[in-house]
Amino acid sequence: MKHTIHFILCIAFSIMLLANTAFSQEEEFVLKDDEKAICSFLRLSGQEPDIEKWILGSQKYIDADKFDKRDILAEDKIRLDKGCKQLKIESDVIKIHNKILLSKVVENGETFLTTQFLEKNKNAILYFSYTYGEHFIIAVPKNFDPFKKIKLKPEQITTDVGYLQEGVPYQATMEIRLKPVSADASAKIEVDGKERWIMITEIAHVDIKNRHKFLSTMATIWDYSASWYFDESQKTLLEHFRGNTP
Repeated sequence: MKHTIHFILCIAFSIMLLANTAFSQEEEFVLKDDEKAICSFLRLSGQEPDIEKWILGSQKYIDADKFDKRDILAEDKIRLDKGCKQLKIESDVIKIHNKILLSKVVENGETFLTTQFLEKNKNAILYFSYTYGEHFIIAVPKNFDPFKKIKLKPEQITTDVGYLQEGVPYQATMEIRLKPVSADASAKIEVDGKERWIMITEIAHVDIKNRHKFLSTMATIWDYSASWYFDESQKTLLEHFRGNTP
């Protein structure tokens, strides 16, 4: 049923784009995914962002030429302030790209894909770290273990999966989309030698890509979407239809 809804929404999206090019009058201030993570943590923990402190502590500002620092401060003050306010905490996701080792395993006639992060520390406790001034924030996904060893249904054993040699590790990429759900700024905990604030997230989408056997491009070999998750085009359509429902 969900796939049918997605199909209908994707078709309708192109129609809506043609009919609503001037639909929104408000300027959109684009945030990078690490900035979305920080804004999400601050919103969920009830904090107001200290934009200037955030910018002055960023690597972008630190590495900039002294003549560019003033422009960066002025431009990013507006972008981060407006972008954080426009963030839809209930639906926006953080996209994270990871390099992994991907292997195919066959056990008792069933096929599995196993994944292992190239950054070894992520294979023990998975988290993604962000810097906000002198503070460290980590996004921790809930229930990631099922994505370490993925049992494939017969229809998921595609030609690309068939090209994988059993037991041979391949370098691949994994895109994870996380929805922040809770955060606590009342106390920090020590993780890998640093005091950090924690933000709990739910896994919205996972996409594993491997280099195509005959082409130079990366191709999706397996993906997953939570039943509640819709991508940007589908969310735009749903919001449009809800707004026009009597």
